[in-house]
Amino acid sequence: MGYPDPMSSPAPTEGPLAVLERELTVAKLELFARRAPVNAAATIANAVLLCALLYPTAPHLPLQLWGALQLAGALWFGYRTRRPRRAPRGAPRGLVRATVFCGFAGLNLGSVVWLVAGASDVGHVLVFVTLAAMASAASTTLASIPQAAYSYIAGTLLVPAVFWLFHGDREYVILALLAVSMTSFLVFNARITYEGFLEGLGRARQVERLRARFHAEQAEWLDLSRGTEACALLDANGDLLLWNQRFEESVAPGAVSRGQPYRELLAQCAMLPLTVDGQAVSAEEWLELRCDREYPETELLESYPGGVFYRVSTRRLPSGRHAVLAVNVTALKRTERALYEGELALLRAQRHESVGVIAGGVAHDFNNLLTAVGGAAELLAAEVESPEGQELLGDIIASVERGSRLTRQLLAYGRKQPRNPRPMDWNDVLTRQLPLFRLLLPATIQLDAALDPELWNIEADPEQLEQVVMNLVLNARDAMPLGGELRLSTRNVAPDRVELCVEDNGVGMDAETADRAFEPFFSTKQQHHGSGLGLSAVQGIVRQSGGSVFLHSGPRQGTRATVVLPRSQAAAEPSSSRQRSSLQPLPERQGTRLLLVDDEELVLATTASLLQRLGYSVLTASRPGAALELLKSEREGISLLVTDVVMPDMNGAELAAAARELIPDLRVLFISGYDAGFLEPFDAPNVLQKPFSRELLERAVARALAGQQARIARQAPSA
Repeated sequence: MGYPDPMSSPAPTEGPLAVLERELTVAKLELFARRAPVNAAATIANAVLLCALLYPTAPHLPLQLWGALQLAGALWFGYRTRRPRRAPRGAPRGLVRATVFCGFAGLNLGSVVWLVAGASDVGHVLVFVTLAAMASAASTTLASIPQAAYSYIAGTLLVPAVFWLFHGDREYVILALLAVSMTSFLVFNARITYEGFLEGLGRARQVERLRARFHAEQAEWLDLSRGTEACALLDANGDLLLWNQRFEESVAPGAVSRGQPYRELLAQCAMLPLTVDGQAVSAEEWLELRCDREYPETELLESYPGGVFYRVSTRRLPSGRHAVLAVNVTALKRTERALYEGELALLRAQRHESVGVIAGGVAHDFNNLLTAVGGAAELLAAEVESPEGQELLGDIIASVERGSRLTRQLLAYGRKQPRNPRPMDWNDVLTRQLPLFRLLLPATIQLDAALDPELWNIEADPEQLEQVVMNLVLNARDAMPLGGELRLSTRNVAPDRVELCVEDNGVGMDAETADRAFEPFFSTKQQHHGSGLGLSAVQGIVRQSGGSVFLHSGPRQGTRATVVLPRSQAAAEPSSSRQRSSLQPLPERQGTRLLLVDDEELVLATTASLLQRLGYSVLTASRPGAALELLKSEREGISLLVTDVVMPDMNGAELAAAARELIPDLRVLFISGYDAGFLEPFDAPNVLQKPFSRELLERAVARALAGQQARIARQAPSA
């Protein structure tokens, strides 16, 4: 006998009713199979008792055959039903086979009445009682399959009833009527038992569904709450089912209850978000965004006071419930902000670097033009005698001076300004500048200086450092149009830094202006009142010296500029050492031949004229190759090579090296718009910065011929 697997899936083409019918059939056969061993054992026991009861009166051979048939049938029934086979489509056939087998088993049991024909009346009664007991048991044990119970009861009691009915005696007719009555009663009892089985099966299936729903809800909850800070589970109507402690703490501590509407709970929330997805929202707008269930899923980025961010998402689950998940993403947002600011800083640095390269190139070319203009003006000054002409030439030279200051700022921003660093005392630089500052500042501004007498030495270019302080002081002056207080202070900063602070109580700057203060050509001053390069030049010089510069400012709170430079362990050089070098006697000029090399024709012609006016004999070359050819042919008479640094084919340092291979004791003076790094690999102490005046040119050439170091630049306060 085959039985279907209760866990097997129905055929895809079956409808819901067919599925329910098949599940019911499977449940019937399962209960039938579980009770089959008990039924088989009862059948064997009753067959043995009946054989013992009828053995004295019944024919032995038929009785033995009947007993053997009962025993064989019971054993076969118990064996076949000990374990159901996995045959989903065998369920209907299993019901039929169970019904047929029980019918034959009942007929076989009831046929024992033919073996008691010669027994006493008591024997007949005992047989009736035994058959009635077997039928009664079957009405209960076989009730899961009513057809099988009916067939067994009918076979067991109706066959003896027919036998007793036709026996003729009144007592046997009564037995027949009792058998028929018992059959009706037991059939009714089997029907009632079957209905109870169906009711119990329904309750069991309901419990299974509730248990499965609970497990599914639990699995959903565990999956949602894993790795989530705050989470809650809502039913299809938006009422609370489950929540964790973090959810309760973040919404309404102590006020959360099962079945409470989610919207009502949010309305009690003490802390509302400042923004949702970057937009400021009211309490009502926030409730609409959180509780809107028109969309299956929503995700909101909420910011709260203190810079706290939560990402809140609402998901519609396959079960019809909703899940609310809240994750603290403050650390992530701060990391994103830091990355964004880092990218901005990188872009700003790249932009500054690009502008610095361009500024250096522009300054170099501009210095060449200024050199030609300034030299030509000085040459004309010796020829023009009228006061008007001298005044115009003075204006030209003053404009060259102004252009020179501008190019120095460009070079400082691009970190290409020539440097002559040496150990020095910063207080000395400030002390020498204080009288000039008092002249530049109006009477409405009070100047105070607090210089640390124990200040450590630093290593920097004094001229560049003067430019840094001058720019900061002039910026502070412009920030106090109605007057105020300007304070300069120095101090040592552990472990090895020296600090200068320039502080004013002027108008100050907002955060956006302070952030852009070091950008080149950025200025808040009126047109024609500033180039926008002052702080850019300060930053370039300070960084070139290995230090840092910081601004602290606020609207109507003044500005504090702090410059920090590394400490130098070397002793400071006396400030008069450079002055003593200028007092040494200079060599005679007459008969001294110079070789001038510059690829700019105007600079070459103007500089050559200035040198000739100074009494020198000058050979010129516009290309390094032509200069080497002159050196080869005139090597005996040339005492000094005056060369530009940046030239095509060969730079000035390379030209100097090649020239000294021809004339080992040849003196060299470099003239340059900026120090582009070509001079460091070579011993090039003599540098004259463009643009230069006739006086500066005279001093630089004389010192170079005398073997003295000369790094000379146009001296002028920078604005």
